[in-house]
Amino acid sequence: MAEVFRNDFSVTMTDADSGEPFLGFECAADAKAIITNPPYNQAQPFIEHALRLMTPCRGMVAMLLR
Repeated sequence: MAEVFRNDFSVTMTDADSGEPFLGFECAADAKAIITNPPYNQAQPFIEHALRLMTPCRGMVAMLLR
């Protein structure tokens, strides 16, 4: 999904399997949106963390969930 967005936007990707877990991010500097498909069993922590990161910059949060 992120590769498609890279055509038109600056993208930062995280992946727990590659050692860069999203929940470990402290700051979303210059980000305008967080778009992700979190593990379903961790959806609430992902949503809460994304909202905390986006609140200072009034950014958008989109979660792909069931």
